[in-house]
Formats: sequence, structure tokens, C-alpha cells
Amino acid sequence: MKAVSKILFFVLLSVSLSSCNDFFEIPVTSDITLDSVFSSRSKAQRFLWTVYETGVSNGFPGWRDGGVSKGLCAAITDECILNGGESGVQAFCKGTWGPNDQQEFSMADAYKGIRNANIFLENAYKIPEASEEEILSGVKSQEVYTTAKEKSEMMAEARFFRAYQHFTLMERYGGIPIVTRTLGSNDDMQIPRSTLETTLNFIVSECDSCARVLPNSYINSVYRGRVTKGAALALKARALLYAASPLFNPVDGKAYYEDGINDMSTKGFTDKDLVCLPYSHERWKDAANAAKAVIDWAEQESGWCAIDNTGNPFDDYNRATSNVNSNEVILNDRSHQTFATWGEGYGNEVRYYTNSIYGSWKRSHGVTFNFTKFYLKADGTEQTWNEYMGEDVSQYGTYEEFKAKCKEMEPRFQVSVMYSSPDQIVNGLESNKVIEAWWNEDGTKEIVPAGKWMEAAMYATFTGVGHLKKYMVSMTHAQYPVHWVMFRLAEQYLNYAEALNEYSGPSQEVVDALNVTRKRAGLKELDLASVGSQDNLREIIHRERNVELLAEEHRMFDVRRWKISDNEGVLKGGMYILRLHQQGEGTAPDPSKVIYKKIKYEERGWRDCMYLYPFDQSEMNLGYLVQNPGW
Repeated sequence: MKAVSKILFFVLLSVSLSSCNDFFEIPVTSDITLDSVFSSRSKAQRFLWTVYETGVSNGFPGWRDGGVSKGLCAAITDECILNGGESGVQAFCKGTWGPNDQQEFSMADAYKGIRNANIFLENAYKIPEASEEEILSGVKSQEVYTTAKEKSEMMAEARFFRAYQHFTLMERYGGIPIVTRTLGSNDDMQIPRSTLETTLNFIVSECDSCARVLPNSYINSVYRGRVTKGAALALKARALLYAASPLFNPVDGKAYYEDGINDMSTKGFTDKDLVCLPYSHERWKDAANAAKAVIDWAEQESGWCAIDNTGNPFDDYNRATSNVNSNEVILNDRSHQTFATWGEGYGNEVRYYTNSIYGSWKRSHGVTFNFTKFYLKADGTEQTWNEYMGEDVSQYGTYEEFKAKCKEMEPRFQVSVMYSSPDQIVNGLESNKVIEAWWNEDGTKEIVPAGKWMEAAMYATFTGVGHLKKYMVSMTHAQYPVHWVMFRLAEQYLNYAEALNEYSGPSQEVVDALNVTRKRAGLKELDLASVGSQDNLREIIHRERNVELLAEEHRMFDVRRWKISDNEGVLKGGMYILRLHQQGEGTAPDPSKVIYKKIKYEERGWRDCMYLYPFDQSEMNLGYLVQNPGW
């Protein structure tokens, strides 16, 4: 993370030119000014695409600031382990990351996005205006002129991304410096942190303002993926859900880490105000109402946004999470291409960093056994795995048993986990190239049955319970578009269920919201009589959220806002896998000799100060920021 004061506030001209160069097919020179950038609709729109590019999030590693080093953020939670993990992932897993070593998030990039949004907002008035009639009749060129309505909508798009980047900072740091204008060399660069409550109120207010202006959809299909009213409502809902949760809204009024909290009452607030809010149970009601507003928008206003549910739970879940044009996706990141060429994707990069079976890179995300136990069987009951960890080989489960148990799992498991089996329910990854693989007895050699595509040298042996398959089911070696999902409708139903249950306990409305994703997954619907107490329903909701949103960059924040990161097997303690071994000497494949056993893959490190990120030490050395407690 680079110093905020050095990166956040570039010289005005240099930022505007460097961010626009991808779209202008002319060399960068001092002749390009903001007046020329905003001298026509088409040029201003190209700068708006730059606002998109620097304002979105992308969780796929290898693309800008996506993931952690060269891993998904799932690899720094109990969702996955990263075989061949890079230093950034290892630092999080070992608990050694801190102010000088945090490779998940760049504050400098966030403020660059904020700055580009501010540049657009401060200069959009320069775009020439004409009436809709003049433009449609051809009297005024649409390349040059825009309508007042379109200009307002474009400004709301930029304003949305300004709010979104402030939120990405808030969810990691708490109260942060709020920047609403571009700053030049003569301005004070050292902006102090605002309180968490001020930061939250700013984000919510910005979302409200955007939602009043943004359209429900865009007539031109080439603009699919632009910010809509639904995106602004979804951001507000997520921000309010986080604000209502125990990390930011502690019932006992105590910050997550009291050591290091200093009295700053002379400044009108205390350090605690930077990391938590005054407790209010009503925050859960606000969060529920905000999530319901997104659901109502989808059903009553959008004209297109709906849960993917055709009755085929395998295809429906795959489409909702991996299809770029799914109607369930409220907003995804398409910024790596201009709007005119959004038909292509960057599937090769996703394959490279997500699953090693597409090459000899010895890198693979494996779904942990810790997380696998959140999944139910397809009939809605619990799966029973053999968890024997002793030395008696006769007590281990057989390979046939392992395959059978995996096949019994619910559809989302089948779409998300590529386990060793010649006949998976959802093959994916080019169905004629299904993989079986296991280790020899002492775990020193890989054994791959002949005709299963990968050679042993390609590191095909399975990690965790199986490779992470989500995002890649429909992929081939050809370019297949995969765009990181920032908001999808399923999250809003889960947000609503959680917030409403926390506010008023079990109700039919809570159960109905929870059943939306369960029903799509092919699971038996819950009824109010079966969910039990508020505490029991909370566990059901959390479990459903875990499974539905696997590897979508929610878990790393959910376990923090729920304040369960320090629970054994969550972000600290043992991470377990199920490993296949062929017993006996030799490496000739013999499935009849293969057993599966539970082993500890690694021990994760955690300290409670890690509930929020530390500000970079180089920035702290400048003396104007208050560090988060414990760092």
C-alpha cells in the first residue's frame, strides 16, 4: 500500500491523462486538458469508463488488485487453501501480516478511483448540452452533445463509484478520510480519519442520491453492466448490514480490541468512534429495510433483475455466479474492456490463478474440509464423513465411499467442487477431460490413471476435498468471459433474512427470504415451525450464506462482522482436508487400494487486532492518521 498523501492526490493533469490514455487513440501530451476531455459527450464518456475501471472491485487474482497476491481471498479464509501459495496469502494464513505486509488491498488504488470520480463530477458541467429532440433529429451530434438527463445519470454513476470505494475502505479500516473533491499541490494532503458513523452516513447518503437519478436499465444492450438504481440500493443495503453487525455495532459498547484505544475527547470524539458505532438495535431494522428495497426494486421496477431459477439447480447456480449476462447479477466488473468490446473475457487468467489443472503452474485453490461441512446432502440432511485420524489403516474410508459421499452432496457443491471421480454430476472444465488423481502411500508421488488427461507432472492431485470448480464449469481453452460479481440479487435475500431475524426473530418473512436460494439449489424448503429459536435460525442463515456465496469475497468480511474470526477453524487454528492415498508399494493406479483420510493441512494464525486492517506504516509515520487498535 503506497502512501495516501503521495498517491491519493496526483497532480490533476497527470491523473486525468494517464487514466484516459487507454481510450484516446492519441499520444499523451501537455496539449490534452480537462477542457478537451470534457469538450464532447464521447470524450467525457470515455473518461467515465476510466472511472469504472478504477472504481470497481475484481476478486480474481492476476487482474489489477484482485485477490491476495496470486490467490483468491477465499484462500485467506476457511473456504479454501492455496496450494503453491504466494507470500501474500501465506502472511494472512500464518497471521504475520501487518502495517508493512498487507497484500490484499491497496488504499492508494481506492483513492485513485475516488479521485477520478471527483474529477468527473467537477468537470461534467462542461459537456455540451442539447435537447433530446435536437439530438434525435440530428440537428446536434450525439458524439458531441448530451441531454441534461443523461448528464445527471453519468454524474450519478461516478458518484456511485466514489461511494463504493469509500465503502471498500470502511469495511477494512472503519472510519476513513473522506475525500469529495480533487486536491492539488497547494491543498492540505493530510486528511484525518472521519468517525465510523460519519463515514457510514456519507456512503448511505451518496447511495440515496444516486438511486434517485440512476436508471433501472439501459436501452442499448451494449451498456449492460453499467450502474443502475439497483446497484446503488445494493451498496446501501450491504453498508447498513455491516453497520448493524456486532463488529461495528457492539451490544456492550466495547470496541473489538480495547487495547490501544485512546481518549481523543478534545477533538470531539474518541478513538473508539473510529472503529465502532453507538449501539442501536434499530440498525438491524435499517439493514432489513434496505435489503427489502433492493428486492422490491428487482420485482417491481427493474424489468429484468430476478433470481435464476429454471428448475435445474446445477445450471441455475452456475449461470447466476458465472454467466456475464445473468439477470441475477446487479453489477459486475466489466471494466477490463471498453463497453464496445465487452463480449470477450479473460478466462485464461481466471483459470491460471484458480485451478492448477489447466497447466503445470502447481497452483490450486482447494475447498477445505472445514468449509465442506457447511454443505448438506441433496436430500437436505447432514453428510457423515469418516474423520478418523489415527494410524489404523483399516479405519479409513474407501475411495468408493468418498466418491459416493461426494455425489450425494447438494447441487451447489457439485458446481463448486471438483473432487476426484470419473463420473462427477457436474463435469465442467471440458467434460471429456474429467480427472481422477491421488497420492501414493507416503504422499511423495502423484498417481493419475491413464487416459485422464493430466500427467502426474501437471500437479493434478486434488487439494482440500477437491479443486475449486466454481467460475470454471462452462470454460474451455477458448476465451470465455468471466466477470467478477460485485452485487447479485441472491445476496439481498440473504441480507434481508439475516437482518430481519436479528431485529425481530423468526418469522415467515425471514423463512421465505431464506428459501429463495435454498429452493433454487434444489433443497427442501424450510417452514417456520422447523427453524427453532432466533439463535438456531441465525446458524441456518449463516450456513446458507456461506454456501451460496462461496469464494465471492463475502466470507472474509462476514466472519469479521459476526466477530467469529477467532473461533477455532475459522480464521485461526487447524485447516483440514480429505486426502486420497493408494496403499501399498508401487505407483500403478489401483482404485481398489485407495483410501481417504482427514489430515491437518496447516495451522492458521490470528490476533483480534486483525478484525480491522492496519494503515500502512509509511503513512502512519507522517503523523496525521490514528492507527487501528492493536497494531
